[in-house]
Order: sequence, then structure tokens, then C-alpha cells
Amino acid sequence: MWIDENRARYDRSKLRYPSDLTDAEWELVRPCIPSCKRGGRRRTVDLREVVNGRDVCAQHGLPVARRAEGPAAAQHPA
Repeated sequence: MWIDENRARYDRSKLRYPSDLTDAEWELVRPCIPSCKRGGRRRTVDLREVVNGRDVCAQHGLPVARRAEGPAAAQHPA
């Protein structure tokens, strides 16, 4: 049953998209993502946005990644 206490917990109106992670959800997911490798470049993307995008693809049945074609296929074999 929806009571005021539950409505506040599950409210997604303040998110950009309803599928985006809340702060509490992100705190559960963040430890599962490996950190950058030593000696490599720092990440330039927001990993939270990457996870949000992956979730949208999974919810709507969109392909997350496609196999490389053309010259990129030789550089990055599957």
C-alpha cells in the first residue's frame, strides 16, 4: 500500500529520466565498478551516466554494443 513514507522513498520526479539511478541506488552500484588501471588515463566520462544509459538499453531491448566494422575491426577484434 502506498503511504507517504513509501511515496517519498520511491519518488523519481527529481531525476532527469525515470530510469536514472537515485543516489541510494548509485551507492550500491559504485563499489561494483572497477577503478582505473594504474598508469592509465583518468576517466573522462561520468560512470553513473554510463550505467544509466546501459539500464535504458536493457529496459527497451536496445543493443548495448555492436561489433566493430571496417578498420576498427582489425584494431579491436571481438
